[in-house]
Amino acid sequence: YLFRDTPKRYFFVVEEDNTPLSVTVTPCDAPLEWKLSLQELPEDTSGEGSGDLEPLEQQKQQIINEEGTELFSYKGNDVEYFISSSSP
Repeated sequence: YLFRDTPKRYFFVVEEDNTPLSVTVTPCDAPLEWKLSLQELPEDTSGEGSGDLEPLEQQKQQIINEEGTELFSYKGNDVEYFISSSSP
């Protein structure tokens, strides 16, 4: 749930390229603005290769500081969704 005038960020990981992706946002009664962006997890924090794994929270902080590729944006109070048959 989101509260008025309280911005939130949610992250999820698509573990395999080219898998279907669907995101649905359902506002209650107030309009909201949301966007879906693609952000690559840096190779050195992805857990692949040598080195210690970093906690997911640390990885998220690194992602927040980087610009992502905007895939979709919406502003309004209707149910809106984004669907991709093949995620990057």
